Amino acid sequence: MKIRTVLYMGIFLVISLSCKKLVEIAPPRTSLTAEAVFSNDESAIAAVNQVYANASGSDLLQASFLGLSSFPGLSSDELMVYLPNTYTAMAEFNRNALTALTATSNANQFWNRFYSTEVYYSNRIIEGLSEQKTSGEDSNSKLSGKVKKQLLGEMKFIRAFSYFYLVQLYGDVPLLTSSNYAVNSVATRTSKEIVYQQIISDLKYAVDNLSDAYLQSDLTTSVATSPRIRPIKWAAKALLARVYIFTGNTAAAETESKEVINNTNLYSLTTLENVFKANSREAIWQLQPVVTGRNTQEAWAFIATGAELINGTKVYYLNNALVSAFESGDLRRNSWIGSTIANGVTCYYPFKYKSATLNSPVTEYSMVLRVAEQYLICAEACVKNNKISEGQGFLNAIRNRAGLGNTTASTKDELLDAILAERRIELFSEFGHRWFDLKRTGKIDDIMRVATPNKGGLDWQPYQSFYPIMPSQMLLNQNITQTPGY
Repeated sequence: MKIRTVLYMGIFLVISLSCKKLVEIAPPRTSLTAEAVFSNDESAIAAVNQVYANASGSDLLQASFLGLSSFPGLSSDELMVYLPNTYTAMAEFNRNALTALTATSNANQFWNRFYSTEVYYSNRIIEGLSEQKTSGEDSNSKLSGKVKKQLLGEMKFIRAFSYFYLVQLYGDVPLLTSSNYAVNSVATRTSKEIVYQQIISDLKYAVDNLSDAYLQSDLTTSVATSPRIRPIKWAAKALLARVYIFTGNTAAAETESKEVINNTNLYSLTTLENVFKANSREAIWQLQPVVTGRNTQEAWAFIATGAELINGTKVYYLNNALVSAFESGDLRRNSWIGSTIANGVTCYYPFKYKSATLNSPVTEYSMVLRVAEQYLICAEACVKNNKISEGQGFLNAIRNRAGLGNTTASTKDELLDAILAERRIELFSEFGHRWFDLKRTGKIDDIMRVATPNKGGLDWQPYQSFYPIMPSQMLLNQNITQTPGY
């Protein structure tokens, strides 16, 4: 155990010591060289495992105060802040009132975390692995070709995943594909179209190099019960399908999503109660909890009693506009939404994750990619590709699972509206789907002009669909400009 601890500490020094100010300082000096880190399977796997541990244990990919499932939800018409005068930072998001001068660390959190952790780690590990010969190429190396291939695919996937969210949150962003601080320190914003090209390139590489099956911790063996906690080929295809629907390549979105859906050996829609369980058959990629005594951060952040809302222990509750959007008889309304009474008023909260009891058995993993999204991507792609009945079929699969009848939408425009409405209900409080959907479909201005005043904000302005960065960030790199409009 002591050897393993020292190994992880050494890897952390080599990979992350220069992360705090990614574009400002030189690489670290340490006696443990990058060559040593990537010279064998165990240490190379440990270096990559640190990326997942950081994501799962941080607020970035989880739904606590600074999470992707909470802040975009506040910005859209999903979530509300119970005590806005206490949690003023959250209230700025909720009221769509962010400014460049008052941009808090919350607004900047995603920028900093993605660049200083996920992007930096990915680039550094890709470089280290690419330079390292495998045991088949050098008898002195203990790095197997299979492990190297898998880890490179995983890091290309993580880099693509990170840039997808950076583009959604900030628009044009610096495209950094190396850990060269001299280059990164003067990087400018890159058009999101070019960033998308890099995302697609990385995901295609991941599809070609990642395992077809979920793997055990050694990354060489697989059994049916292997956890779904690291990306494989099908996760890359799922994210690629999403990227294609976002970029308007509906033919490719249809192809990729269908391939995931049709892989019934691994995936299927499951009962509403089992969707968010660990290693659910609906899970394409999950994050394993790493916070001692907890299941998911989502459960800890969202499940609230009235007393917790009143005393400020918990912050969020669901926007009544979302709760009212559920159709009569929708089983998701009872299964995925909880309620509590605070000061005589019923407040609803996301209840997709059920376990928020300290030290209870770990039964739930945070869901990052799941099959239901692929059904909705495929439905949208088919409709846009003029395959109306086929699109209806994929949409109806989601509706029927929720206890609803087939859609009554029949025309192309009606179906696209129905699919967007279904995405709102199916994917609420999951990684910002609603906020990003409103932007990509061009409906954000119409929706937010109504939603913003109802959340206590002033008049909605189109530039508010992207977040500002803190002025201090621009001092670190004077080539980075503020998000337009701020």
